[in-house]
Amino acid sequence: MSSIAFLAVFGVLFFLSVFGSCQSVCGNKIDLSQAKKGTLASPNYPYDVGSNVVCSWQFFNPNGTNFVYIIVKTLGMNTSAGDSFNVSDPKGPLHLPNFIVPFTFAVSSNESKVTFSTGNNPNPAEPRRILIDWYTDVSTVIADGTRGIVESPTYVPGKDENISLSWVVSGQPGLSLHISFARFNIGDGVLIVNETNKPSRNFTGSKVPNDFLAANPNVWFQLTMPITISSLGFQLFFKEVSDVCSNYVNLNGTEVVKLEVPPTKFAGSCIWILEGPENTILSAAVNSVVLSSNETHGLLAFHDGGGIFSKDLGIFSTSSLVIDSLILTSENRILIGYWYHNSSVPNVTITVNMHNYGGTLSNGGTFGIPLSPSNKTTTASSSVWSLQVDETKQVRVDFTTIALKGNESVAFYDGNCVDENHLLITFDESSKNVPVVSSKNEMLVVAKDQNVDSTFNATFAGVSSGDLVLSSMSFGSYHLSKLEIGRAHV
Repeated sequence: MSSIAFLAVFGVLFFLSVFGSCQSVCGNKIDLSQAKKGTLASPNYPYDVGSNVVCSWQFFNPNGTNFVYIIVKTLGMNTSAGDSFNVSDPKGPLHLPNFIVPFTFAVSSNESKVTFSTGNNPNPAEPRRILIDWYTDVSTVIADGTRGIVESPTYVPGKDENISLSWVVSGQPGLSLHISFARFNIGDGVLIVNETNKPSRNFTGSKVPNDFLAANPNVWFQLTMPITISSLGFQLFFKEVSDVCSNYVNLNGTEVVKLEVPPTKFAGSCIWILEGPENTILSAAVNSVVLSSNETHGLLAFHDGGGIFSKDLGIFSTSSLVIDSLILTSENRILIGYWYHNSSVPNVTITVNMHNYGGTLSNGGTFGIPLSPSNKTTTASSSVWSLQVDETKQVRVDFTTIALKGNESVAFYDGNCVDENHLLITFDESSKNVPVVSSKNEMLVVAKDQNVDSTFNATFAGVSSGDLVLSSMSFGSYHLSKLEIGRAHV
């Protein structure tokens, strides 16, 4: 072989060894002085783009800076296989959503870059692909309302600019939008939420707003921030829910509300947000679930404080719900979500009660109705406590004071269900001070028909069955056959 031929072959082999495994490149630079909106898609969309592909789109504006609104409508990738989606903004870092599409965010126009890349995975479980709509003017609807995320910029503005951003979320007529904030910190800025023919909602500061339902299919979000702001912005989730069952309920003046999921032919979800007056708590219990033979069971979720990002009080399948099991909040709001998966929807009835006092107490302590009548409210006529101890123990309650009058009663239930089968004892005006012991590690205490002159205070603790000692008793309305106390000395 001649030296020239050898060098030629060597050159080809060298080129292949160095560049043969390089990633394919797609994308371009977008001049915002020439276009106000557009669509970006991976090659071969909607089919798989292939392995080792990098798509990078960069925005610039020779006439100055403004914002670009980006809505990611489709994103197929597997991060564990080396696929990735990244956004870089010279203004500062972005806190991107968890890739639940569609999601929407804003970036500055100059030198901001969106990059989608795939790893070396010859057999992906789903097509690797991306579809993005972008706008510089959001007088157009930029998000459909099935579900998605709206994200604000998270950088600190320069001294030469204020932030003024808008988003429009459009849902289907006849459905509501459930709005839930995952993150919120806009300092002195203002976020205004508008629905057609309804008063606007204004949010500011750093407190995460409560969830709410928007009945109109079109919702506008307008964010303004002064130049002094230094914040994390906000991130909110939206999802369509059924108008048939979703509702906001103000319990002012109403103690008991029954929620029902009527039979329907459509799969979907229901969201109830219930709120009582300040300094009250709420309890929720499922009264009945009617299942059909071909039902794909739905899910019920209870959240303390009325938001899906607040404390989880329990998530249950409709096939395994314990009827009349009580869910207690720690404040005056609760969110109840119901998701059903097919056209055969179970009929579910839930009762929500408002209470003056109560809550969940763990591992011993004190509880009761305050001794000072002036501290009482007359909002509700009941209070409820869930007393919980170690799984190996039973709950023992001892009264320190008890003075019930009129129709006032205090009932004790074994476990977490309020029904006759679990009733241990009921104290009334004629009852005397005796201890009460459960057979389980949980006990419910319900005080009803509260009178402003009635009081009681009690302590509770976890005890072993062999340690139980009872003093002499005067029972009043007492169900001895339903009290399980292990070994006791009377």
